[in-house]
Amino acid sequence: MKEETKAGSTIQKKIKKSAITVDRIYVSDYQKPGTKRAQLRQEIETEATYPSVQPKSGGLFSIEEFSGVEGKTYKNKETRVAFIDVPEEISAKAVVERLSKLPKAALVKVISNAPILDGNQRYALSQGTAEMETFANSQVLRYPVDSEHEGMLIPDKNGKIQYKVVNFEPSVEEGQDLIDLRNADPADYWATPELEAELEDSLAVVSSERGL
Repeated sequence: MKEETKAGSTIQKKIKKSAITVDRIYVSDYQKPGTKRAQLRQEIETEATYPSVQPKSGGLFSIEEFSGVEGKTYKNKETRVAFIDVPEEISAKAVVERLSKLPKAALVKVISNAPILDGNQRYALSQGTAEMETFANSQVLRYPVDSEHEGMLIPDKNGKIQYKVVNFEPSVEEGQDLIDLRNADPADYWATPELEAELEDSLAVVSSERGL
């Protein structure tokens, strides 16, 4: 695995990324003529250290400059899967060989306040063979299994709905692990009436827990 380090003013993060592999090449539901779909996979290990005490120096000194400030470390492992179009006749081996020539390539999370569409999905929408609701329901962010709020929508800090996909990026800077397309405009998001109702329920729960 390749190890990367990302240090912020309060959080130190180490990210280990495996080589990208190819699970399969196939024809998807919304495949464009002359192409096939490659399913890519990458293992990600993240180790984040949060300081137990945060000295207030107004930004004059970084956390690293204070001796004796211990941190708490959290580790996480995840498998990321992304999909790309490839030429119709290409083999999985040939795709792996092409990937090996891109040492900075990675599978990166993308978060937005609207569904995140690839070329095939936009093509399907233009042809009337798919609906935005289908893509929204598959991408919307929900609390995971075993969570106190399992299945509920996860609002962002501005109280808006969130969508997530994993994309293949041919060149990623060291420490980069997220492409954030969200914005602060409270009215700038996409949701069906059903998701809108779910969002209101989630926000009500959040407000109740905060005593608002």
